[in-house]
Amino acid sequence: MSEPQGSGPRGVRPWHPDPLATVAPSRSNPATGYRFRATSVLWHDPRAVLADQGWGDAMKRARLSGALVLAVVAAGLTLPASSAAAAGTDLYVDNQLAGCSNNGPGTAAQPYCSLQTAVDAAQPGDTVHVQGWGQYGDVDLTHSGTPGAPITIAGAGHLTRLSVTGAHDLRLQGLSATTMQLTSAHAVTLDGFGMLAGTAATGLEIGGDSSQITVSRSFLYDAGTAVQVDPGSSDVVLTTDWISAGTLGVHVSAAAGVDLVSSTLDGGAAAAPPITVDHASTGTVIENNVFAGPITVVADSTVGAKVDYNLGYTVNGSPLYEWAGRAINDVPAFRSASGQGAHDLGAGAWTGASNPRVTNTLQIDSADALAPGELPTDARGNARVDDPLVSNSGTGVGYYDRGALEAQDPFQAESPTLSADNVAYGSTVAFTAVDDNPWGDTVSRTYDFGDGTSEATTTAPVVHHTYAAVPGGGSKRYQVTVTETSPTDGTQHSFTLWETVNPPGPLQVFYPRLGAEPSAPLNVVFAGADFHSPFTISSCTADFGDGSKPVTGSCWNLPHTYARAGLYTVRVKVTDAGGQTASIRQNISVGPQFTRTTPVTTLDTYRGTGTSRSVVGPGRTLRLKVAGVAGVPGDAAAVRLNVTAVGAGMSGSVTAYAEGRTRPGLPTVLYPARQASSSLIDVPVGAGGYVDLTNLSGRAYLSAEVEGYSTLTPGTQGLVFVPEASIGYPTQWLAVLDTTQSQHPAKIGPGGSMRFSAVPGPSAPNTTWSYATGEGSPLVELSVTTSGSTAFSRLTFQGGRGAGPGADGVYAYPGQRHTTTLLVPVAPDGTVTVRNSAGWTNVRAEVEGFYLPAASAPSTQAMVTVASTPVFDTLTGLGVRRGPITGNGAVWVKVAGVAGIPAGATAVAVRLAALNAHYSGGIVDYRSYGGALTVTAGQNIASLVYLPVVNGWIKLNIGDLSPFDLTASVEGYSAG
Repeated sequence: MSEPQGSGPRGVRPWHPDPLATVAPSRSNPATGYRFRATSVLWHDPRAVLADQGWGDAMKRARLSGALVLAVVAAGLTLPASSAAAAGTDLYVDNQLAGCSNNGPGTAAQPYCSLQTAVDAAQPGDTVHVQGWGQYGDVDLTHSGTPGAPITIAGAGHLTRLSVTGAHDLRLQGLSATTMQLTSAHAVTLDGFGMLAGTAATGLEIGGDSSQITVSRSFLYDAGTAVQVDPGSSDVVLTTDWISAGTLGVHVSAAAGVDLVSSTLDGGAAAAPPITVDHASTGTVIENNVFAGPITVVADSTVGAKVDYNLGYTVNGSPLYEWAGRAINDVPAFRSASGQGAHDLGAGAWTGASNPRVTNTLQIDSADALAPGELPTDARGNARVDDPLVSNSGTGVGYYDRGALEAQDPFQAESPTLSADNVAYGSTVAFTAVDDNPWGDTVSRTYDFGDGTSEATTTAPVVHHTYAAVPGGGSKRYQVTVTETSPTDGTQHSFTLWETVNPPGPLQVFYPRLGAEPSAPLNVVFAGADFHSPFTISSCTADFGDGSKPVTGSCWNLPHTYARAGLYTVRVKVTDAGGQTASIRQNISVGPQFTRTTPVTTLDTYRGTGTSRSVVGPGRTLRLKVAGVAGVPGDAAAVRLNVTAVGAGMSGSVTAYAEGRTRPGLPTVLYPARQASSSLIDVPVGAGGYVDLTNLSGRAYLSAEVEGYSTLTPGTQGLVFVPEASIGYPTQWLAVLDTTQSQHPAKIGPGGSMRFSAVPGPSAPNTTWSYATGEGSPLVELSVTTSGSTAFSRLTFQGGRGAGPGADGVYAYPGQRHTTTLLVPVAPDGTVTVRNSAGWTNVRAEVEGFYLPAASAPSTQAMVTVASTPVFDTLTGLGVRRGPITGNGAVWVKVAGVAGIPAGATAVAVRLAALNAHYSGGIVDYRSYGGALTVTAGQNIASLVYLPVVNGWIKLNIGDLSPFDLTASVEGYSAG
């Protein structure tokens, strides 16, 4: 159903007064995404339609022109001529034609300008043709026709007011008016009329002993009373009309023989009563209607009344009927009280006020086809049809519908589907019809397969076609055209499909793309892969490696949520339309997400922060509340602490762990006498939101600074730590800053600063830094070593302008080589600035990894934190022969299978500690030649580093440091 073409009043769109037009999505109309589809009889408030289509102001100004009526005609309404009409003269009116004249002949070539002039000139048998979209003001009809030669007025013009006074034998077709009055009129038919009265005045008034009045197939709306039948009027038929009102639909007052048949009456949002019969009216027939609100017949008007075959809705708790002064809420009670309504049906509460499109199959194929005034067509001119999905329960042919509209065949043509749009030579493709065809119509379709073979015409819903090899080889794309004929109106629809035919070959799958879904840290998605096949890829099945049921779907964006962090092997099986399968696997690290907070010192035994001011002796444990403190939420899984120990006369060690858990046997921080040492630690949050710090030996002042937290529910801005070893940067840039090397500046002096790049140089992949500088991810983890200091100093590392919150720092002492790990915000240009508070000192900084957005590609190589677990200890013989390491060369440390670290791990977080060293030097990662730990003779030192794993082992080159003792504890792992 389409909107009528042509231009209406300036600035006003024509109304399409079609209550049956349902807007629904359609693949067959991609330009608009919608279609008008006649599927069932619907409630539809015309005022809502008018408001939707820009008629609000036009209603107030009554600038309707002929839009409403022309829309009705365009909607499919056929306006039959009177069968008894005698031949007469055709007169024409068109006030929009420049050459119109009220003094002319009124011909098509020179029509009248005024409708009033035309009707005044009309004689019995004449037809006045109203053309265009003209506004014609007030028109009074006083001329009459004869029973065999009525005057006919037909067209699309709009009248402000129409009055018929004392005239008879008139037929008005397709016009519209704001208000209409029939006074002492006889044998007058209003067919296909439109009325839109936006005031409280009566819209159509039939009075003054008018008789033989028929109002058919019309759409009538009035803000007050839509139709008023006055005292003295008789033989009035209102049939197949859509009537909506603000106060009252139809009022029959002291009239005789009024038939209200096959109409739809609703009060819209105002819930106005549909019908009232009073003041001793007689012989009123109310049949085949759909109504909302009570049918009211007062006691003095029940004489000769007939009420039957109606479908009623209650509105806002109103009764369904008011009969002889009694309110009746349902049909059985109405039958009992009145003896009427043997075939009436109740449809429950009307929801049209909140949802104007409501369907109900009760009104379909259930009307009395023999009711007085019943028409063979509905308000849109559609023939009565038998809905095969609804049993016939009406009279006569049995399938007339109740109300103004007849439910039509809902058939809607849709483009057929292909079983595969890519196939190999010799493959058979199935073309399947997917028309919206609930009535099961037989549909003829013609297929042109595009390959030069003969067309196929068939009514079968599925058609198969085999494509031969492409002449000359290679691939070829064929245009397939499917033409089908609508079973409802014979319209032809043409659809274009494309089929690509390829040489045979296997299915191959490459480069699976697994990524974290940022809404939660344990959510991942298989985003797709690269496929090579002559066939269309039909499905993927992903086994996410955690024992859950595999997920099958398309090969794009298959989601999954893990129950816990860890390393998983994801296996994806791909199937193409030719039945070929291929599989691929990839390891993925799934870990908690990290949120950086502004660093806050929550414990300092020297200053008395978080505890009493005192030296911490050997064996003493300090409880540190972290949950709900310093920006750490109550559900945090782990907290990031920078723990510093300052030796008070003797060296020692400190360990950190979750309260309520077993205390680790190896230290986290090693500190020398009268000097400071610090370490960056991820500590699981224990019972009550506490972590514990235990001084294993020695005496020291302890401090702890909260720098962030990890959680399993961080929202969308969480970060994951990806170690440099997993990303695989080139190793030619082992240190981003090293003042001991000739290519770098000399020592940093008192109050001095130095700016350096914390990202790879030009030879490194540029893409990784684009991840690191993404939204919410300006963080780098640095391994920092100070040495050669001339005075006690604190070196602070901070990003430049635009960097994230907070800074991190390390202490430097004369005669001490100190290594620690720092979490440093990075400026947008990738730089970090280090500032020295006193003395002169050397600084070396190496990148351990980056904190990246959870949705970035390297996030699948995220570090998964585990409880600190010893894996190597020469003091106890764990993982190695007991006793100091002697000689030089390599030390192998097995990490796979320890603390849940899987065999597929590619990098580990390991805390190395060098003890009892007699020589100074460095421990180097054997694979990347990157520094792992800097050792100073006579000084115990520990640091957290991230090292690559090969076949479950890490390999360290110890150089000429022997003899010394070495311990290693793993604290996390990742896969890449």
